[in-house]
Amino acid sequence: MADRLWYPLVVALVAVLVPDAAPARAQTVDAPRCGTGVHESEATGTVGFPEDQIFCPLIADPKEARSFVSYLHGTFRSLDDPSGEGTSIASVGVGDTFGLFRIGGPDPGEGIQLDVMGSIFAQFDIGTPSNDLINADYILGFPLTFRRAGFSFRAKLYHQSSHLGDEYLLRSDEIVRENLSFESIEFLVSQELDGKGWPYVPWTSRPLTYGINVDGGFTYDDNVTRGRDSDEILHDKIYSINARTSRTFNINDNTRAVVTGLLNGEAFHTYTGLAHVSGGLQAEVQYRGSADFNAVTYAAFARGFLDGYNSHLRDGGRWGVGLSARSSVTDRIDLYGELSANWRRANSDVWNLTDYVARLNVDYSLGRVGTFYFAGEYHRGDTVADGKKSLVNLSIAEVFVRDDAFPGKDLFAYRFDGRTWVGTVGLNFPLGQRDSIDFSYRRVTTNPVSRPSFDTGSLRYFDNQYTVLYLIRF
Repeated sequence: MADRLWYPLVVALVAVLVPDAAPARAQTVDAPRCGTGVHESEATGTVGFPEDQIFCPLIADPKEARSFVSYLHGTFRSLDDPSGEGTSIASVGVGDTFGLFRIGGPDPGEGIQLDVMGSIFAQFDIGTPSNDLINADYILGFPLTFRRAGFSFRAKLYHQSSHLGDEYLLRSDEIVRENLSFESIEFLVSQELDGKGWPYVPWTSRPLTYGINVDGGFTYDDNVTRGRDSDEILHDKIYSINARTSRTFNINDNTRAVVTGLLNGEAFHTYTGLAHVSGGLQAEVQYRGSADFNAVTYAAFARGFLDGYNSHLRDGGRWGVGLSARSSVTDRIDLYGELSANWRRANSDVWNLTDYVARLNVDYSLGRVGTFYFAGEYHRGDTVADGKKSLVNLSIAEVFVRDDAFPGKDLFAYRFDGRTWVGTVGLNFPLGQRDSIDFSYRRVTTNPVSRPSFDTGSLRYFDNQYTVLYLIRF
């Protein structure tokens, strides 16, 4: 009986909210990409019964409070019609959100707002003579929303009652009436992809002087084992997220120190033993002789990381030292070069590595279109690959171990001295002032320095990586 009391309340609420929409007025406060905007007269301070919402409505959520009519035709199986072929359904939604009050934030259009929302969602079988009601959902809720720049949050406490239609219940004795009702709380966090970000730390009055760069993306790697033969080559999909932030300390007019903290994570779709989390620091001393446009910035750096893998054999740490130089050749072309020595220590001797790297990077600005870039690297030193326990692999291996990252594949990881060339081409396309999307292709080629005494043919292996990243600066 108590559930029945919700019906007139929800219907009355929706009836009040929907027809009472006021005529649109000019919105002078900048609207985010999703379309939410706040009228100038309500942009700041405390507002009773605000006309707008500060959390962008969800487009793909079937239970978002909105009004719509849709037609569906296809196969919808039910107890009275197991085949369900050729069924036509009309789906109808009537709903809206009504603002109760808003406390404005530091900038116009921001703050905290409490709303009340109501909606009804119903499905009708329009292939029947009386357009039978199949189901109706009644929802009443109280969303509490927050917005600061491009970041927004919504917590919604709501009640839902769902009921089968009377005509539908009469179709079969096997259909049992069940009045479903429940209460739930929903939390949503949103960051718009326009780079507005967080211009300050919300729990202090101090501006966030040093930004945080975050990127997340997807990579397809066609040779995660670095194998040579077809029975050694495995491919996988990789999901990554990386964050970094830097602090700068001026030493004099020409010299400064930069300390950067980095956190990286990768998850593998199939070979989960390769998944890892890494964290570390890089310290760099930079020197620039003058403020001239094409003046070269020289740097000496040291960096270190701790690595935690799902593969116990790979757990350990990495560190390196090096020298670098960067310069703007023209207003469109930037160059960066680096020489470094790197070491790694892990639980298995196979991943106790030393290598030396030379790198050159060229950035070419395309203006508003973005930046095209090319990077070339040469590595000389220890390299790890996976393969079968073959005579060729054993003859070039300095040390090997059965790899725990590829269970059931009978693969051994082995370390050898090699020469590696890495080439990368990519395009970074800006989406806003602080965010962009990046597409890149990387090609890796490695040759062992030593060869077996017997004829083996080519010992070279190739790896191709295709990556898309979304980058944003907070």
